[in-house]
This record gives sequence, structure tokens and C-alpha cells, in this order.
Amino acid sequence: MRLRCWNSVWLDGEFSPERGQVRQKLVARPRHTNRPLVGWYAVEKTRNGERVPLALYGDRDTIYFQAGKQRWPLQQPGLSLEYERLPDQRHSRFVVRENGRESWEIVYAHNVRAFLSVADPAYDPQEFENDHFLFFIATHAVKADWQAAALARWTIPAETRRSATG
Repeated sequence: MRLRCWNSVWLDGEFSPERGQVRQKLVARPRHTNRPLVGWYAVEKTRNGERVPLALYGDRDTIYFQAGKQRWPLQQPGLSLEYERLPDQRHSRFVVRENGRESWEIVYAHNVRAFLSVADPAYDPQEFENDHFLFFIATHAVKADWQAAALARWTIPAETRRSATG
């Protein structure tokens, strides 16, 4: 499925939920906001250098968060998502919990974003949200009203339409 890059209008990604991989594609012209939207992706680098594809996408009547091959329906009872910026301000931690138990975690570096946030005197919470996909997910995507609005706006992937109609 084709997802939009969270922090660049110049990139889209072909995301494979089955493989948990994204192939980034350069967009010749910045995308138009009226183009069909299925979801968003980002790629974060862990402390040990591993690149982890992250996706937030709609499929039929469910919105999923996916990290690599693991995915969670956001409407799942007992699901909670937590984001924290670590004291060094150059790393963040994101945790997926199911019924209070940690089921997935990433600690990732964002040195350039940390530098820019300090260097830019006008850097504000909106820019922080635009820079940190996982912060957005933990803050907004878990809310039922946001999910309903996203599902109303997002289109169903073609693969899902074909499988749903036989």
C-alpha cells in the first residue's frame, strides 16, 4: 500500500504489512492534499543503528499501528501507547502496552531534530509533533474521535477492497 511520509512531502512509501517493510519513493512534485490517503509512515533509527519502519494506516474499519512486522489495531481494548523524550533530549522512547504489559519498545535517536529544536527560537509544539511521528501517535491516534475522523477521510487500500469483494 502507498503511504505518505510523515515528515517529507518529497517522499511516499510502498509499505508491505506482511513483510513489515517500506520502500521509499521520491515524489517528482510535492503531493497534493486531495490525493487519496491510506495512512502515514516514518522510519526511525534505534540506538544500535537498526532502521525500523513505522506505519499508521486504515484498513476497512480499523486503524493499525505497525512497527516492522508487529501490528496493533488502535481500537484494541487494553492497548496503550506511551512516548517520552529522554533527559539527554537526543533520544526518545516509545512503548506499546497491551493490558498493562509491555509488548514492544523502541528507543531511537533524533540528533538532528534535537539540534534544530534548540537552534530555532520559533520552534513550537506543532513543529515537535511534525518532527516526531511516535509522539503524534501516542498523543492523538489513540483517541476514538481522531480514529473516526481518520477513517472517514482515509481510503481503503485496493488490496483490501479486492479481498473484501472476493
